[in-house]
Amino acid sequence: MVRLGVLPDNAQTTASATNASPLSGANRSLHGTVYPCAALHRSELALGNIGREPLAAIHERSRKTYGRLTIDDQEDCRDCDFRHFCAGGCRAITYAATGRFESRAPNCQAIQDRIINALTQMPV
Repeated sequence: MVRLGVLPDNAQTTASATNASPLSGANRSLHGTVYPCAALHRSELALGNIGREPLAAIHERSRKTYGRLTIDDQEDCRDCDFRHFCAGGCRAITYAATGRFESRAPNCQAIQDRIINALTQMPV
């Protein structure tokens, strides 16, 4: 049985939102391995194991590793007019497509189109 927020170590998932801060979307496997989010269950991205070390240590590691990923520091996004609407898109999707968290989201144009559509439909 898999409970919400707990996935097996080899789970394949997708993500739809950007996590705003380290461990904000953290997820753990059935074996206690903590990952940055449910879509990033990859051994090279494991932050630690709650059965072997305190959550505070894992949180600190996450902060040091992913806390620097702000939208204004991302080279491909820092000058984009949409950056504060999308926050760079889903970093898990970007990582899966490019192998880097800091790259431009592969669906960037689609995200921009959705933002424009939503803004133009807002009542004035």
